[in-house]
Amino acid sequence: MAEKPAAFDPGAEAPVRRVPQIIGRIGLYATYVAAALLLAAIGGDVDVLALHAPLAGWLALLVGTAPLVALLLSTLASYINYYGVWRILRGKDEYDAREDLKSHAADVPQAVQSLLAGRAGCVPAASTVVLCLSLLLVVATGLPPQTPFIGELGSWQAHLSDLATTAVHASPTPTVTPAPTAIPTPTATPTPTPKPTPTPKPTPTPSPTPVPPMIKFSISPTSASWNCNTSRAPAPQPITLDNSGSNVSVRWQATAVESLLGANGSPSPWADLSVSSGTIAAYGKQQLTVNPYPPDSYQVCLASSLSGTPWHVRVVVAGVGAYTFTYTIAYGLT
Repeated sequence: MAEKPAAFDPGAEAPVRRVPQIIGRIGLYATYVAAALLLAAIGGDVDVLALHAPLAGWLALLVGTAPLVALLLSTLASYINYYGVWRILRGKDEYDAREDLKSHAADVPQAVQSLLAGRAGCVPAASTVVLCLSLLLVVATGLPPQTPFIGELGSWQAHLSDLATTAVHASPTPTVTPAPTAIPTPTATPTPTPKPTPTPKPTPTPSPTPVPPMIKFSISPTSASWNCNTSRAPAPQPITLDNSGSNVSVRWQATAVESLLGANGSPSPWADLSVSSGTIAAYGKQQLTVNPYPPDSYQVCLASSLSGTPWHVRVVVAGVGAYTFTYTIAYGLT
């Protein structure tokens, strides 16, 4: 016995058909909201560009963000409309312009119903138009402020701080007023009797301690020698008078002690001194030269012995003493 085919149950497909209807409603509402935001953004742009309203606060937020939200909603509506067209082309749904208009008529203001009556199924085109206009406004609000005519729309981000400042001032934090602190009443203090101030005594200025005089005198060299057998006439001999160790000046005088007979037979000093007296300052020096018998220094050799004869120059320093320089000269046949 052949089995009977199952009867078609229209109620079984109702939940399946209800999902596309809900998605279609979402696309329709998204188009409406996007269109409303787009109109508000256009109104704000006209207010700024034509009426020169200041772009600040809520107006800056409307001009800057409304096109972005409208762009997102119109994109969503366009995808949903394309989804509905795809279902019609695949045979999943049947399009009925009259039913479409009836389902949407309750969602459209009364002034637009007559327009939809003459253009059935215009929601996809409307969502596409809203999408394009939203995209244009987004581009306009992203242009640099230097752009002619519409560049002012690009400065909306810089004016959002005004909105934040307004929000902060709208709800000020209550300031707690501190309770006044009681000030204690000052107690009268007896005034002390001033004491006489002693007259200060002048501080004596210390006198500098006198430095005792110090003399440290010397001569150098104190002796020299000469051999007339090898070098003939004796050479001049320099002597340094050294007062560098003294803190006072000294007076001195030098003389040749011995004499010899001159050509005329009269005695003469055995040497001539370049300087015979003088004063040497503190910490100073002076030099004199001993020249053996300037007329003929060989005469000193002739007056000397083979073993060496000492010839002297005596330097006397006032207040100190005498210093002697000895010049030993040797001459004679062996």
